[in-house]
Amino acid sequence: MTAPIQPTPIALLPVGPRPTDTVEQFDAKSFATIEAQEAMVPQINAATAATYQNAVAANERALIAGDAATAAAGSAGTANTQANRSRDEADRSEAAKQAAMAVAAAIGEDAGLPSMAGKAGQALVVLPDETGVGWSVVNSRGTQDYTASQNISKSIFGTATYVLVELWGGGGSGGAQRGASSAVCGGEGGSYATSVFDISSLPATIPLVIGAGGAAVVSSSTSTTPGISGGDTLFGDVLLKALGGLGAASISAPLRTDRSANGGAGGGPSSGGLNARPTPGSGGDSIYGGAGGGAGSSTYVAAGVSIRGGNGGAGYGGNLTNSVATSGTAPGGGGGGISIGNSPSSGTATSGAGARGQARLTWW
Repeated sequence: MTAPIQPTPIALLPVGPRPTDTVEQFDAKSFATIEAQEAMVPQINAATAATYQNAVAANERALIAGDAATAAAGSAGTANTQANRSRDEADRSEAAKQAAMAVAAAIGEDAGLPSMAGKAGQALVVLPDETGVGWSVVNSRGTQDYTASQNISKSIFGTATYVLVELWGGGGSGGAQRGASSAVCGGEGGSYATSVFDISSLPATIPLVIGAGGAAVVSSSTSTTPGISGGDTLFGDVLLKALGGLGAASISAPLRTDRSANGGAGGGPSSGGLNARPTPGSGGDSIYGGAGGGAGSSTYVAAGVSIRGGNGGAGYGGNLTNSVATSGTAPGGGGGGISIGNSPSSGTATSGAGARGQARLTWW
């Protein structure tokens, strides 16, 4: 801490003798001046000490200011050095960027990359079929489910490049009978189909048909009333199709059971598994398509289940008058079959309906 600046005392001398004074006046003023000077000695000493102390304090302040100036100059030099280094790093980064861009532009298609011409602001993405890469405007993604037939305008895709189309056909309904002891099949689940399209290749307007589920059927006799097949779901006239599930024909189960994309088979005269043709028993399960409806039987009534499609409806077997089997769930679940025994002797048996199909579009 520096010494404080002290105020300097002020000393005033009395008026001395003048030549025009008389002898008496001259002598009196001379003696008064001498006495005043002797009395002011302490004041003069105090003023001298204060002046010295103030000089020391001023020197300390000057030294501190000099140190601060030196430190500031050093900091400024360090900051300038750092700025120069940052500028050099930025220059090197920009040079590396330009070099990388030049290399990419030079090797381009030779490295398996698509051309960059006209693709400013787009992202390089893996193609949906995972066979390569391509450019895409990733901020135009959208997903829409469709449950009713309509025309789709390509304008809904905006600036997107690709669209993934997923379709489910309608599920078939189960068969029905009353007054007999034989089993009746459930309806088959609707099939699943999928494909990726380049949006630029699509027509301006795309017709979309959603397959209806097979309607429930009613029986009031010992003769089996066959189920009704579900409708096909179509994207465009010939672009993509998912087949509707077959309706239960009789105690013979439907035959379209070749792969997991198909709907599960309707329950028939024995137990069934994944896409199996069960004969009778539970409806066939599916991974993508709708599951099959359960058989109408006194023993097996369980419905099939699906991972991506709708579940089948449970079959019914019993003796309740005017009974109804369970319908399939959307998309594409097959309806359950129904079989009522000889008692009661009247009433109706109604099968489960197949569920409607569906389309899902995902674009990016």
